[in-house]
Amino acid sequence: MPYDITTALDNNGFLELKWKADNGASSTGAYYMVERRLNGEASFTLIGGTGTKSFTDAKIPLGTSQAIYKITPRRGELVGPASNQVVVQFGVNIPTPGGESSGEGGLTLAA
Repeated sequence: MPYDITTALDNNGFLELKWKADNGASSTGAYYMVERRLNGEASFTLIGGTGTKSFTDAKIPLGTSQAIYKITPRRGELVGPASNQVVVQFGVNIPTPGGESSGEGGLTLAA
């Protein structure tokens, strides 16, 4: 099962997901299916797969405020348990020292 999932924006503004997995080397036949659910969607959608322990989501729709990800491991026909869901918030306002949101500060990422 994938665990310790981290998220970061790359230099192009795409979201990078990285994780750890025991016995998850591509040489063992491990493969990961990445699913995403956007704010307001009822179910997850498969957005891609990878043989490594990382995935870049380059297709987040403009104006998205939240995305939820889960990663499911596979080896051949065997399917392992999905990771815990990871919630990523986009465009979070950073409060000013007085505690009020300034509406400034640009794009931030909270995971």
